[in-house]
Amino acid sequence: MRAGSPRAGEGRILRGLVSTAAARTDEVFAANRARARIELTVAAASGATRRIRVLEQGSLRVRFPHVTGSELEAILVNTAGGMAGGDQFDIDIAAGEGARLLVGTTAAEKIYRSTGPATKVAVRLAASAGATLRWLPQESILFDRACLDRRIDVDLDDGAMLV
Repeated sequence: MRAGSPRAGEGRILRGLVSTAAARTDEVFAANRARARIELTVAAASGATRRIRVLEQGSLRVRFPHVTGSELEAILVNTAGGMAGGDQFDIDIAAGEGARLLVGTTAAEKIYRSTGPATKVAVRLAASAGATLRWLPQESILFDRACLDRRIDVDLDDGAMLV
C-alpha cells in the first residue's frame, strides 16, 4: 500500500458520510423553502364589489387600499421580498358574477438564483359572467441563474372580461 492512500474500507466510509451529509443538506434546504398561498374571491353586492373569501398563508398577503366605488382593488404583497429556487407560490383569484376587481402587486417580483429546483408560481384567474378582472402585476426581475416555473390558468365564463 502506498503512503497516503486509504486503507481498505476507508473510502466506503468516507463516501457514506458525504452521501449522508448531502442528504441532510437537501432536507434542510427543502425545509427552508417558502410555501405561500393567496385565495381571494369577490362578488358584486349593492353596486360594489366585496370580499367573500380571503385566505393568506406563508409570506403572501393581500391588502385593499381603495374600497370605495364599484371596483375593488387588491394588492398582493410578498413579505419575504423575493423568491428563490424551491419556493412555491399559489395565487387563486375569483371574481363572481358582475364583480369588478383590479389585482396588482406592491413591487417588482424578484426571482433569485437557484442551484437546484425552480421557483414555482401558479396563478389561477377566474371570472364569472359579467365580471371584469384586471390582472396587473408589476414586472419580474430575474437574477443571474434564476430558474422559474410559472403557470397561469385563466377560466372565463361567457361575458366575463380579463384585462
